[in-house]
Amino acid sequence: EHDRRAWWSAYLGGGVWEAHVLEPYDRPMTAWETTWNELGGTRAFMESLPFWEMGPHNELVREGQAFCLAKPGEAYALYLPAGGAVTLELKPGVAYRCAWWNPSNGKDGEFHPGSTVSGGAQKFAAPGDGDWALRIVANNGE
Repeated sequence: EHDRRAWWSAYLGGGVWEAHVLEPYDRPMTAWETTWNELGGTRAFMESLPFWEMGPHNELVREGQAFCLAKPGEAYALYLPAGGAVTLELKPGVAYRCAWWNPSNGKDGEFHPGSTVSGGAQKFAAPGDGDWALRIVANNGE
């Protein structure tokens, strides 16, 4: 679980993460099944965004604890390592679709139904205990 928080924090902080298998090397691959599954979930979340166009924007988090990767006005990704609530400053004049992701669900996870919000300072509260990720994308009439 500590590793999951580390790689989510790295990705949404604008960095990268590599997984390395440590000795003993003769352990069955199932010994790392949880890690591969959770990394797969992180990948699924990131691939739902134009992450290659996004950069770290933690300054947009006005209250609470979260890492923010964003392309302001178009896409925002937040990781709340301890859950809770955050207030995020969204570019005004834009409608956004929001959806939560539970990192512990791994590669088989799905986005929880979200809401639509307008720009400006918006408060978001994680839907449960533990760490959560939030995807916010411009609605663009879709």
